[in-house]
Amino acid sequence: MAYIVNNAGLWRQTDNQRPWYGKALSLLPDCRNFSVIELGSGAGEFARLIEPRVKKITCVDLSAVYVKKLKQAGFEAVRTDFNQNLPFSSRIFSLAISLEVIEHVVQAELFLKEVRRILKPGGWLVLSTPNIAWWGYRLMALIGRPPKKEGYHLRFFTAITLVKLLAESGFIVKKTVHFSTIPYLNRLLVRLKLKPVYPIIKIWPNLLAQDLVFLCRKK
Repeated sequence: MAYIVNNAGLWRQTDNQRPWYGKALSLLPDCRNFSVIELGSGAGEFARLIEPRVKKITCVDLSAVYVKKLKQAGFEAVRTDFNQNLPFSSRIFSLAISLEVIEHVVQAELFLKEVRRILKPGGWLVLSTPNIAWWGYRLMALIGRPPKKEGYHLRFFTAITLVKLLAESGFIVKKTVHFSTIPYLNRLLVRLKLKPVYPIIKIWPNLLAQDLVFLCRKK
C-alpha cells in the first residue's frame, strides 16, 4: 500500500484552502501547453485549481473511491500504487505535481525515479512534504511525542535529506517556497473565521520551515 486514505472528507470545499496549494501554485511555470500528471490527486481539489492553466491533466491516486469520483468529475484518472513502477510510458509529461504524498510512500526512491522517467527532457516537478526537523516537531520530541502522524506518514524528510534525494533521483531544485505556521495566532484566526498566516521561510529551512515545497527540473 502506498499510503492510507481517509475518504471521510470527499469534495469538502475547505480542502481547497490547504496552505501548500497556494505555495505550489506560485511555483508553477507557464503550463498552458503542458501535459500534466498529478500523483496523489485525492478528491481532485488541486486538479480543479490548475485545470484552467494547463493543456491536459491526468490524475493518479491509490484510492478506488477517489479515482471513481475524479472520473465522475470529468478528469482522466488512473489508480496505482506509488511503491511500484508507474503505469505510463517514458517522457510523456511536461510537469508532475505531487503534494503531501511522498511521506506516505515507503519506496520513495523508486517513486522519484519513476517520476523522472515519465517526464520529458527538461520536465518539471512540484513536490511538497512536511519537514520533520521543524522546531515545533523537535519540541514535541523533547516531551516524548512521536513524529507527526507516525504510522500514517511512513517516510520522514528534512530540507537537507530531500534535496539530497532529489539530486540522487535526477532532479535539480530550481526554486522553493518552504513555509511555516504561526501556531497560536493561526488558531485564533481560525476561531475568528479569518485566513491563517503561513509565512515563507527563506533562511534555515531545516529548523524554521514546517512544510517543504520545491520546484525541480529533470536533469
